[in-house]
Amino acid sequence: MTPNKFKEFFDFNSTERRGSIVLIILSFTILLIPSVYSRFYRPEIEDITAFSKDILAFEEGLRRDTLKQGDLKNDTLSGFSNNKQEFITIPFLFNPNGLSNENWRKLGLKDWQIKVIKNYEAKGGRFYKKEDLKKIYGIDGNLYMKLEPYITIPQSQVSRKEAPNTSCSKASKQLLIDINEADTNMLMELRGIGPAFARRIVKYREKLGGFYSVDQLLEVYGFDSQRLGLIKELCTVGKGPYRMIPINTVSAQEIKYHPYLSYELAKKLIDARIQKGGFRSALDIKGVPEISDEVLRKIIPYFNFQN
Repeated sequence: MTPNKFKEFFDFNSTERRGSIVLIILSFTILLIPSVYSRFYRPEIEDITAFSKDILAFEEGLRRDTLKQGDLKNDTLSGFSNNKQEFITIPFLFNPNGLSNENWRKLGLKDWQIKVIKNYEAKGGRFYKKEDLKKIYGIDGNLYMKLEPYITIPQSQVSRKEAPNTSCSKASKQLLIDINEADTNMLMELRGIGPAFARRIVKYREKLGGFYSVDQLLEVYGFDSQRLGLIKELCTVGKGPYRMIPINTVSAQEIKYHPYLSYELAKKLIDARIQKGGFRSALDIKGVPEISDEVLRKIIPYFNFQN
């Protein structure tokens, strides 16, 4: 490169020189910014002491509340069941049979528990011994333990007659049971009758309208002669069926669900009744061809021939 060329390479016009100077000044300014910033700005260090104290105070408050709740639970444990059952405010001797809603509330029961008891009684349920109350849905072990010392059931309200002792009885002293009045709890006192059979007996009894013979238990699903032999001497049917069929006014639709009748048989009975102008006795029904002697023998006890 000749001297002239070299000189020409570094030769700037006025505009280029001004631009170069501005670029140099900007470069130095950028390089100096961090140093200047650190000299004039000091980062503020936040004091979290007060905030820490607030946290500690909040945690201490929670701890005190927890302790208070624990003390309250211990103080009321004798009157509450898992913090769900109200305290027995007015304990008194009571007979659970037919007890009023107000008295149940005084004993600490809630409305839904009282409703369960009243539904049980409406279906014919009774309390024959203290432990029967424990079988009611919603009466847990804790509540029963609080009520048990105050339960008193007069012997006169137990509608059963004493029967001679027998090796088949569950207890040393067995009672004669009316299977037309007994609820499931009472039926389960008989040997060989568990919850399932007790429910089946009550359900079948409702379909029939009551038993007129203890032997009808053999018609209950799963019931056999061996099981009947264990309890037959301990059972009675009282006055017999409690729901009679007014055969001279009833419709086929109303009796078609009776265990001894189908819709076809019920319709034949009604047709024969219309033709005869009504049934006066079982002899009138005996003439209906579709009604066999076996069916007639079983169904006659449920017929009321009065117009």
